[in-house]
Amino acid sequence: MCTDEKEKESEEIGSLAEETGDLLFVLICFANSQGIDLQDALTSVLKKFNDRDANRWTRKENID
Repeated sequence: MCTDEKEKESEEIGSLAEETGDLLFVLICFANSQGIDLQDALTSVLKKFNDRDANRWTRKENID
């Protein structure tokens, strides 16, 4: 936790997957409240990474 608050005994520590889901939910709510088109944002960031990292790694051919 980021605060000095202690967890209640009845509260179980969540799994990483559950916590990640919580973060994703909050991020989606924030983006929607700001009028951000999530499809456009994702498309843009994937293009950016693809362009930037196109020659960063050597592609592996079939490794069967």
